[in-house]
Formats: sequence, C-alpha cells, structure tokens
Amino acid sequence: MKPLRYILISLLVTQGLSMAAEYGGTAPLDFLHIGVGARAQAMGGIFVPAEDDLTASYWNPSGIGLIKRKGIVLSYNRWLEDINATFIGYVHPFSEGSCFGGSIFYLDYGQIQQTTLENRTGSGLKRIRPNDLVATLTCAGMYKKKMMLGVNLKFIREELANKGFSGIFLDVGFLMATERSLIGFVIQDLGGDVKFVSKEEKVPIRYKIEAIYRLMDGGLVLALNANRVIGERSKINGGIEYLISKEMIIRVGYLGLNNPEVGLTGGFGFRFKNFGFDYAYVPFGDLKSTHRASFFYQF
Repeated sequence: MKPLRYILISLLVTQGLSMAAEYGGTAPLDFLHIGVGARAQAMGGIFVPAEDDLTASYWNPSGIGLIKRKGIVLSYNRWLEDINATFIGYVHPFSEGSCFGGSIFYLDYGQIQQTTLENRTGSGLKRIRPNDLVATLTCAGMYKKKMMLGVNLKFIREELANKGFSGIFLDVGFLMATERSLIGFVIQDLGGDVKFVSKEEKVPIRYKIEAIYRLMDGGLVLALNANRVIGERSKINGGIEYLISKEMIIRVGYLGLNNPEVGLTGGFGFRFKNFGFDYAYVPFGDLKSTHRASFFYQF
C-alpha cells in the first residue's frame, strides 16, 4: 500500500482532513468536508437549490423544500488513494413547500494492515477496514411563502479498528428567495463533544452563507459562498452553471477563492425525462484529482 494512503486515513479518521488537507484540519468529523453529489462539487462546493437536486439535505436541509416530486439519488466519489464515498438519498414532498427525506453517506477507506507500536510491520495481525457513516433524517417547510426552513437529525459514526465514536447531531438551515436570487444560511453539527478512545474532543460547529443570482431566465446561475469551521479560517468559493439546453448543463467553479492552491473545478449534467446524471472533476494539487458522479430518478 502507498504511504500516502496511510497518511490520508490517519488524518481523516483520527484527526480529520479539512477539505482534503486544504487547511490542515484537526477536529472530529472533518471527513464531512469531502462533500457529496457532483453538481455542487463542480461549482466549487456551492449548493444551488433546485427542484431536481436530491443531495440538498447534505448541504442545507431547507433546500429539499423546493423539490416537488419524489426522488432517489445515488452519488459516488472515487476519492484519493482508493478511498471511496457513497451517498444514497430519498426525498418525499407531502404538500407545497413541505418535504421530508432520508439519506446515508458512507466513506470506505479500503482494507489496510493493522500495526502497533511494537509490531510496525503488522506481522500476524489482521487487516482492518476503517469507515465513517452518516445517517440523516430531514424535514423542511415553507414559512411566509418566500422562506424555507429545514432541519437535519444526523447519526454519525467514525470507526478505526473497532474503536471510534458515534453521536447525534443537528443541522439547521434556511433559504430566502426572490424572483432572481436566493440567500441561504446553514449551521451544521450542533451536538457537543465526542469521545475517541479515552480522549474527549469538541466537535466544531460549521456554518455557511450562500448567495445565488439567476440571469437569462434562469439559464445562467452565478453563485458565491463563505463558510467557516470554528477554529479555522473562512473559505470562499465561487461557481457558475449554464443551461445549454433542457437536457445539458455545464458547470465551473473555484474551490477556495482565498486559497489559490486548490483551484478550478468543473463538470456537466444531463437530463432525460425523469432521469438525471451529473459529473464533477475536483483537483487536489499534488494529491492528484478526484471524480464524482451522481444519478437520480424522480417520479
């Protein structure tokens, strides 16, 4: 196994990897910064609420309130060094502006050889498979016609060699819409401290604000967001989405406008009747690049 893979797993599981080491994360649950879905990632990590974006609950729970049809989504992320992330979600509107959903996000680090300080080669020790899991229930509703409110209830587990932690956390978000623009705000990972083996660590609260503006009858979308994890510096991302036709969309973004080491992202999407496909390319400098794909069906 490549040494880089050991480093990535160590950082993600025991210390965290904030946006793939972009800022040197040191807190629990930093694996959540990897993100899900191809659409948002192609736009620099910016979630733009839409009637067919079924990954909304991961980014801002109020976003599912815009979805008008039931749907399922499967998103796959071939991440760094054979680390894979999978997201499965279901959304069910039950009245205008009101919706509930559920999702599972699973991060698989693959099999690695267990080692100890006394046995650095792992001779005679079994192989282990570190993994992280997030199971989420989401509810969103409309408030005064132009404002959406949403809540996520999340069960999160991190595990390494039968050690780790689990806990219940909360996200709260809202969206305010006008004819051409959207303003979104979300606070994530409310829940307190967690205990990893014998060490207690505080889970930092994440919060972000997004501004979206639509031009050309909605065919061109300009988006900007600022997000911050308590204890780290703020990150600013930008993205553009252009509707070539009813069937095809192209996207480009910049992940970390205040951190030029990350750079451009891009992708595209196809729509055909009730089906949709999105792809995203996300570079990580010397750590190479990642590819993400999402499939959805609405009915």
